[in-house]
Amino acid sequence: MDDMPAERSNNSRRGISRRKLLQALGVAVAGARFPASSFGQGKCSDGYGTQSCPLPADVATAPIKQVFASTGWRTVALDHITFQMPKYQKEAAFYIALMGWKLRSDEGKQAVLHIGDWGSVIFKQAPEQHSAVVENFCFVIEPWSQKTVQEELRERGLTPVAENDGKGFESFHVKDPDGFDLQLSNGEGLMRARRTPATAKLAARDPFVSTGWNTAWLDHLSFTVVTTRKAHRSTPTCWDGKRRTMREVSTSL
Repeated sequence: MDDMPAERSNNSRRGISRRKLLQALGVAVAGARFPASSFGQGKCSDGYGTQSCPLPADVATAPIKQVFASTGWRTVALDHITFQMPKYQKEAAFYIALMGWKLRSDEGKQAVLHIGDWGSVIFKQAPEQHSAVVENFCFVIEPWSQKTVQEELRERGLTPVAENDGKGFESFHVKDPDGFDLQLSNGEGLMRARRTPATAKLAARDPFVSTGWNTAWLDHLSFTVVTTRKAHRSTPTCWDGKRRTMREVSTSL
């Protein structure tokens, strides 16, 4: 699950500075409150035909024509989000102290942290990076059959790249319309690992006194893409059956 081919890893990086990481994740933290306008999310929530949302309602909410037949799959969980950064232990210590994330393992070149019982992150050491970048997202889909999923992806013109750990975890990487690395899995990876407590200890010192907060949920994921509608209609997974802007979506995992 952690040994991605170098070529795919290099081609799929998306830069996000550390100070924008909380904005990109859109996490909800128990005990922490932020002004609704702080991050500029949901720009059409106050109405259409405005400066922040110039499209008229009929255009903005018009049905999006799909580029291929729906797979019928359901996205049931977030397995993990993988990041690369110059100092992974420093990054891990920051989120443990601030957000209450729990360390599953520190392998010397990467750390695996759990976010409650609903998500995980992998922080990878990448000295060549000047700031944190997102490598990929891994979602759990149902129903799962490795052979069927591979065939369905190929039928839709995608090129699935298998990544399995030999211990039950199965997955495929595909590229979305903007070249981002989307990983689809069977739920036998970090989703399964979260069923047992994460009790590992990080060697790095805490950057400050722990807040005592717990990250309760993932509110949304925000992306900047070339064509939002194209990204929405060609992503093979099914989020919840409702029409939403794919790159600014409140997840219901």
